[in-house]
Amino acid sequence: MRPYLLVIALAGCAADAQVDMGAQADPICTRVEGKDLGERLTVHVRAIDTVRGITFRSWQPKLDGEGYVGFELDGPAAYMVKADFNFFYDEGTAWQNPFGAEGSLAFPIEYVDVCEAFAEDEPTTQF
Repeated sequence: MRPYLLVIALAGCAADAQVDMGAQADPICTRVEGKDLGERLTVHVRAIDTVRGITFRSWQPKLDGEGYVGFELDGPAAYMVKADFNFFYDEGTAWQNPFGAEGSLAFPIEYVDVCEAFAEDEPTTQF
């Protein structure tokens, strides 16, 4: 009788966990997308022992179309940029699409996941 109850209890937990996971984005990273792209905005992300604000200071527009192909931050951070089918993992204070600011391969940014902020004097690590 007990194993049967245990299976039901675990199945109920699994169903609840799946609903919760599907309803939220990556809880570690902060996503910037949609109307926020191109805006000067501050996002709060985790650091080693605290939470830090990272501000998107400027955005580089795509020269031959709509959207943005780069950005500048006010402090170093680790982030992932999605542009069409490309995922770029990087860190630092600025990013630009490696395919340039124009042309058929310079896809505009769909979203940026900022995952960790660093102090100016803190060593960074690659993903």
